[in-house]
Amino acid sequence: MNCQVSASQALQIISEHETSYALILRQATPDYIDLLIFDASTVEDTTQIATDDEATKLVLLPYRSIEERGFSAQDDKQPILTCTVSQHYVTDRDEFESLVAGPIGHVENFEFDISDAEYADIASASIVEDIGSGLGSNFVLKRTLQGTLSDSSNASLLGLYKRLLQREAGAYWTFLVSLEDRVFLGASPERHVSLHDSIVAMTPISGTLRAEGRRPTTREVQAFLADQKEADELLMVLDEELKMMASLCPEGAAVIGPRIRRMSNVVHTEFEISGRTSANIGRVLRSTLLAPTVVGSPLESATRVIHKREPSPRGYYSGVVALVEPDGCGGQSLDSAILIRTAEISRYGDVCISAGSTIVRHSDPDSEAQETRAKTAGLRQVFEAEASLDASIGQAMTVRRAVVSDFWLKSTTERALNRHRFSGRTCLIVTAEDDFTHMLAVLLRSLGFYVDEQPALDVDELPADRDLILFGPGPGNPENKTDQRIVSLHRLIRSALLQRRPFLAECLSHQILALELGLPIARLAQPHQGEQIELPLWNRQATLGFYNTYTARSLTPFVHSNPARHVRAILHPDSEDVAVLSGTAFASTQFHIESVLTHNNDWLLAELIEGVLSRSETRTTKKVDRGTSVPIS
Repeated sequence: MNCQVSASQALQIISEHETSYALILRQATPDYIDLLIFDASTVEDTTQIATDDEATKLVLLPYRSIEERGFSAQDDKQPILTCTVSQHYVTDRDEFESLVAGPIGHVENFEFDISDAEYADIASASIVEDIGSGLGSNFVLKRTLQGTLSDSSNASLLGLYKRLLQREAGAYWTFLVSLEDRVFLGASPERHVSLHDSIVAMTPISGTLRAEGRRPTTREVQAFLADQKEADELLMVLDEELKMMASLCPEGAAVIGPRIRRMSNVVHTEFEISGRTSANIGRVLRSTLLAPTVVGSPLESATRVIHKREPSPRGYYSGVVALVEPDGCGGQSLDSAILIRTAEISRYGDVCISAGSTIVRHSDPDSEAQETRAKTAGLRQVFEAEASLDASIGQAMTVRRAVVSDFWLKSTTERALNRHRFSGRTCLIVTAEDDFTHMLAVLLRSLGFYVDEQPALDVDELPADRDLILFGPGPGNPENKTDQRIVSLHRLIRSALLQRRPFLAECLSHQILALELGLPIARLAQPHQGEQIELPLWNRQATLGFYNTYTARSLTPFVHSNPARHVRAILHPDSEDVAVLSGTAFASTQFHIESVLTHNNDWLLAELIEGVLSRSETRTTKKVDRGTSVPIS
């Protein structure tokens, strides 16, 4: 039970526990500040965090926690901090601000660890070498602002916290965590994950308008909302977090938004996603390590790019600060924020503020460097309170929402209306290091399938007891025979063709299928990473989401394909790029059926499956029809 105390009592309690307290202003309770007194300890991994007792805990996860998922990170030995709360108070925010006084330190000689030009060079290299080679669609690369605080006393820290409260009104959490060896002071705009009454929720934020310490004009916000690069960034991270939610919520997550979030120096766009789960807090935390909004997509590949590109370890930047507490009903609840817009202050006064920018295929490297400046500025500059949105901005947000898949905007009840279509059928998803497969599983379940997933490297033979096999997407070059994941997919898809097993293949697996059928693969001059493209499919215009650097091409109408004859291809209009392949017992797509960029996801998937399960051999024709079926003999 939280005890309410006056601000003067709160300050007295803090004075008695200067290296073991936390102050948290949460978006859900904007008039009150949580004051936590705790005993801090460290653990090696999240499995050692006891989340099954009745104690309240404050947990800080460093970036290297992502290694628990088998992903890459520079190991800087930063520990997982677990703070067992012995006293939990709440105090009035206005009264607290009025009573906090005393000296406030200032930072001297603020400098970035790498210059604007150096950061731009790193971003340029990533665009060409990482995105350009198909390693992923977006990567968040950070740099760090460093300086020295002239006064790191507790009175000074409280003064800085007060100033942050007054200047940064758009945060999800505004917090001060004081430990024996360091202090975290931050105003994070982004919820990492929450869990209340079996409802798990995340708030992916991306797309940035630099406000430079002022309120942007309506015209500036409208231009920001119309910027395709900014829209792409948000939709890509929405896709990535829906993957995470799909692994926790069998029926998937519902999407609300987009919305605007104003900070002192930047304006962001965000979605809210939520779903019902049976997972406990420990599993929720582990399954969401870490937010794609601060890492990239696909997540596993992005961690390797970060390891290669960033000059120094991340420490706690992009990690998580989480509060686990009893829910009053015999269970526990979880609330957490991403450790961004956060200063880490040593007891010697050393200050580090890290910020990253999302690098996509059409990023301007110099502009991305300036974005990191704007994000770090929010801890130090004057903030103007959020005002009501101009009506025209609301209309622009409606336009943004219109590009999002209707399936993910539906409730789980609405999604279940088509469950009868394939009720009782079974499907194995063969995964290839892209958690888009979790979203595919949600789609399949909504159509009535029983679904399980297995990595390609772990599949020796295709199981005989599945009605359908789905070979999933993943990063990489489909012709890279040094990658055992690619080799395994070639072997399994070749086997499925020879056995005439009903199967689907998507993106990377679609390209591998094309190679097995004798089609050439080409690297795109401009990758389609997170790009929404309209194509005519089956006598209707379809809006489709693409995440590819490589493409199969049908250079002639006829290609020999001994394992599967009478193959049809649907091509992009005015090009030889293959969007869809279909044969007697299979179909494949270059686009991502499950993506928020793809409309009518469930209809598209059902059409493909029904064709695979019921298709008889089609008659060969000789005409290449742009945007329609093209037989390949």
